[in-house]
Amino acid sequence: MHWSQVVISYVDPTAGNLARTALIEKFGVIYRQPRVPPAVEVFYRSNGGKHLYYFSPKASEIAHDLLCEFSAELCTHKPDLSGFRKLPL
Repeated sequence: MHWSQVVISYVDPTAGNLARTALIEKFGVIYRQPRVPPAVEVFYRSNGGKHLYYFSPKASEIAHDLLCEFSAELCTHKPDLSGFRKLPL
């Protein structure tokens, strides 16, 4: 499995915050289910009108359907996570 990138672009900050809240809340529901594998990580950074998320391979695996809803792109290599913060799960 690969890393996944989700980009939430926004002109209206309220709409951007609603979309990112929905993504993280839905991911939280999946994450709290029994038998979630270790090494599930999500990294975040806000960058000029965009919310950027990277989901580790295990996170991408357990949340595949959700990430498709948010038009996630697969990364062929581990992304450079400099400047990103790891979300507490």
